[in-house]
Amino acid sequence: MGRDPAPYKEPEYEEGAWLYTKPYYRISQYLIGITIGYVLFRLKGRKLNINKVLNVILWCCALAAGFAIVYGTYASSQGDRPVQGVAIFYLTAYRFAFSLCIGWVIFACATGNGGPINCILSWNAWIPLARMNYCAYLTHLIILFLYTFGLEYLWYYSDFNFAIVFIGITVITYAVSFLVAMVVEIPMIGLEKVMIPSKMRKK
Repeated sequence: MGRDPAPYKEPEYEEGAWLYTKPYYRISQYLIGITIGYVLFRLKGRKLNINKVLNVILWCCALAAGFAIVYGTYASSQGDRPVQGVAIFYLTAYRFAFSLCIGWVIFACATGNGGPINCILSWNAWIPLARMNYCAYLTHLIILFLYTFGLEYLWYYSDFNFAIVFIGITVITYAVSFLVAMVVEIPMIGLEKVMIPSKMRKK
């Protein structure tokens, strides 16, 4: 990957204001999720016998693409900026490509082609965390803001510091999510069961 010798200019507009908050910014992920959900709905729990060689190739492609998307920008964070064309391609395609990777994992595990990965993801120990995932999604940004805006000193990046912050934010997020789930989500689910008969919910 070549380096871009031209210095990067500050964008004229702040990305979060004119792009990141727009609903169409993530339309590709929604479409992929809807498509895979519809296919699994039509299968009605049936298993698919995918050729073993093809299955391994698809898994390797998904894992390679996923790791490339997550870790492919590491050099950029160290000051080794890619050329503009590569940067544009990455920013245009990485969300769509990563959604395909996650979609393949879901589809393969749901249709009996997940192998050992399906065993790991189906481990019963994940159930408590899975029940709190939505609350974690709602609360993690607040915790990140509180941490970031509460800093009274410069934060110097290192792999170790970032790992410590990541672990700490994750633990605090799920602790807060547990409280939110116990106080809000679970009581509301119980109230829904009382107010809406089971026959209506099934419809």
